Amino acid sequence: MKMAEYFIYQNGKRIAELNATNDTLQTYLVKGLPQDTEYTYQIKAVDDAGNVSDFSTALTIPTLADPVAPSA
Repeated sequence: MKMAEYFIYQNGKRIAELNATNDTLQTYLVKGLPQDTEYTYQIKAVDDAGNVSDFSTALTIPTLADPVAPSA
């Protein structure tokens, strides 16, 4: 079976669906996240018969803290 789409989850909430076309690498950019905060991402794959996989292994990613400008 081929994968038809991928569901992207952020902190347990589905935030996006990507089509899985021609086995190409898919990317998804998350914008507008507050600084110095951790987010956990997981993926579910859906094959062309509509079967949905279990969650992928969780990946926790922190956003960067507000950089401090060097003093003169």
